Amino acid sequence: PGNGSLTFTHANRGDSSIFLELSQVLSNVCNVAPDGVVCFFASYKLLEAFLSHLPTNTRQSIESKKRIFIDSSSQSQTACEKMLHN
Repeated sequence: PGNGSLTFTHANRGDSSIFLELSQVLSNVCNVAPDGVVCFFASYKLLEAFLSHLPTNTRQSIESKKRIFIDSSSQSQTACEKMLHN
């Protein structure tokens, strides 16, 4: 949507613009996909980073269309759930 790059490398894992671009892509896909949407992350650390950069209004927009489920490791489960529900 913003013509940004979605290149997730170790070097740019802290670049918030990538996560903001991804959040907009997911929001747009959720607006047009008739059923569910699955988004996979390379690691739980990347998932946590994405959730920490996910704007509240974008999360609410996605949740108004789709229910959000997060598969997490036992170590990351609490952190991911807290980020999603804050």
